[in-house]
Amino acid sequence: MSLPKRINLKGLKIIDLKYGENPQQKNAAFYESDPMNPISLARLERVSGEGKSGTINLTDVGSALCMFRDMILVSECFPFVVTGQQHGFAVKHGNACGAAFSSDAKTFEVIGKVILGDAQAAFGGVLLFDFHVGLEEAMEILYTGSKKGNKNYFNVIVAKSFSFEAVQALANKRCHLFVHKIFGDVDAIFDYHQNTKRQQIANVPGGFILQDSDPYVFNITHENMQVYGKPLTQKNVCDIALGWATMRNSNSNTITILKNGQLLGNGVGGQDRIGSAQQAIKNARKSKHDLHDAVVCSDSFFPFNDAPRSLIRSGIKVIYATSGSRNDEKFVALCKKHKVTLAMIPDTIGRAFSKHTC
Repeated sequence: MSLPKRINLKGLKIIDLKYGENPQQKNAAFYESDPMNPISLARLERVSGEGKSGTINLTDVGSALCMFRDMILVSECFPFVVTGQQHGFAVKHGNACGAAFSSDAKTFEVIGKVILGDAQAAFGGVLLFDFHVGLEEAMEILYTGSKKGNKNYFNVIVAKSFSFEAVQALANKRCHLFVHKIFGDVDAIFDYHQNTKRQQIANVPGGFILQDSDPYVFNITHENMQVYGKPLTQKNVCDIALGWATMRNSNSNTITILKNGQLLGNGVGGQDRIGSAQQAIKNARKSKHDLHDAVVCSDSFFPFNDAPRSLIRSGIKVIYATSGSRNDEKFVALCKKHKVTLAMIPDTIGRAFSKHTC
């Protein structure tokens, strides 16, 4: 199908914003152009918080919602990725600095894993949870990893619902609390993904680029997926799913490190893959995470073995990446040598580049 020669963009103004990306960009507003999208920001309902929301607050909420959406989409092939789970994400400047799930519906565990993924980066950012936040959960949000009893501060917290006591505990002039309808109707995500032909817009000087939305959803049983080494465990698949959902909505190049349902390090925006790998390792070690037996996801192939070698030395035992490099055979051999399980999908099918815009 070819794209139209001329298109008209239409949107309904939903809310005026405090300002644009910077304070000197005084006029800004959110316009809804796709009211059928189940994770539309127009479906947010404010619970608490004074004044207008900022542009970056909303774009970060959008990134967190996309990560949640992608975890749900994976569950179509692997119900165990979502069934009985609770999910949470922390986002700052468009990239995840915390992501987690609990297979036993333990809300406290999810909150702790999300904040402690990178507590320094998460400070002042956006939190999103797909479960009810009561007073006990609110206390966990306020004091997990805090120093000397000081309260944690987050600009926006989105949840399925809040108790009155939680709102009283979390509310302050600068913290905005929202609920989103999607957490009560996740089937709408499948319906929209399966039945809607979608395009994306990227702004460039003089106009915009219109492109099809990425149709690929992580599927370890995909007919083109190749797995080398030990078979992946259910736990490995869940970690890869979380890493894929995270990196797919982060600035490329992206390398994510995960373990036991927690994002340990997110190396984003690197102009070379070794740089993103080193950033992910550095961020994980900064937060004192143990990388032994951890899982790595890469949003594209490794052109050389420098990045995989660095990751393997740090303790990684499972790698998910795309194939398509001239050095794929050397990469596979390296993983076999160090008994690292490697899952690869062709780059032409599963590349997960994101957020290339002006």
